Amino acid sequence: MAGGLVTAVLTYAAVRGFAKPGAPKADQKPVTLHFAYPLGEHIVNLNEPGRYLKATIELEITTKTTVSSTSPEAGQGDNVTVKLPEGGGEGETDELSPSSAAAVAEAKSELDSQRSKILDRVVEELSASAFGDLLLPAGKRELRERLQKAINSQLKVGKVEAVYFISFLAQ
Repeated sequence: MAGGLVTAVLTYAAVRGFAKPGAPKADQKPVTLHFAYPLGEHIVNLNEPGRYLKATIELEITTKTTVSSTSPEAGQGDNVTVKLPEGGGEGETDELSPSSAAAVAEAKSELDSQRSKILDRVVEELSASAFGDLLLPAGKRELRERLQKAINSQLKVGKVEAVYFISFLAQ
């Protein structure tokens, strides 16, 4: 009789999600949310006299959450791209589950609150670049990696997955 009671309690705990703290419930699934975060245009002097760089940069940010298997983003796979509304107004984030919308809002809030530090690191990395290196694809890839590492060092919630140069002019 005692064995049957223990089995019933363990079954109830497993179904309700109490069996393993921190583990997603059976009807929950982990997803990685991706969204774009523009840093704007930057004009900096390069580390060589008379040379400068003008670049428009956009970051691809990721953040993780769990969603109900019935939520809109659950049917999109493990990676979900979210389009943030222009100017911070209402938009596609309204179509996300509450947990996804909260995860995106928290990551964006972190980026906004750390923006001055992030932009300082961007200017530092851009201006440390050599003109000749920036003319080569490998030099641009290295700069992207340096920017990604420098910005990620400022973040705890979101993560820079990729750095995109929307425009890039070195003279």
